[in-house]
Amino acid sequence: MRREQAPWEFMDSVEMRAPAQMMGTTRAKSFVLTGAGLSATPGFVDTDIVFSLGALDTSSLYAGTQATTHILVTKCICNVTTAGGQTLTLRVDLSSDSGLAVGDNIANTTEIYGAGATQLSPEGLGTATSATESDHINTNSAGVYWTAPHILVAKAKNNLYLCANESMNLDITAFRGLFVIEYTVV
Repeated sequence: MRREQAPWEFMDSVEMRAPAQMMGTTRAKSFVLTGAGLSATPGFVDTDIVFSLGALDTSSLYAGTQATTHILVTKCICNVTTAGGQTLTLRVDLSSDSGLAVGDNIANTTEIYGAGATQLSPEGLGTATSATESDHINTNSAGVYWTAPHILVAKAKNNLYLCANESMNLDITAFRGLFVIEYTVV
């Protein structure tokens, strides 16, 4: 009598358990962005935090599987739904520092979206693409901005921040948007 197979079992071969975690778990997280409270005083300088978005989930899905060690950032999307009235370009950073507030200067980071980010080829060769990325999340221009950086960072750098890429002492309280990050925990 032949028994039914689960989709991940191979007869006369190796039985795989929790294949999604063995290869990594892909996740997406979205954040609502609002400029309410972002006034001209005291203003922002380069590398100041404009939005402190929180920590990415880097936990293992299944008990007893391999511990996660890295985050592979595959996509960042920012939909600016309402222009802020003033231009402030933003970049996206992952940091090992948690609990930082709006206006704090950021350190211990890897820039994953912006002119300082090294966008890697999607083939997994670890080489930079020929594309030159710019800091083009513009708070004063409604539209969709995105990148597929394929940047690998240590699991400890799981705190997500949108940071100023320039100095600004103007009010962007009208700014509204949505930010989505897609990543794989391995």
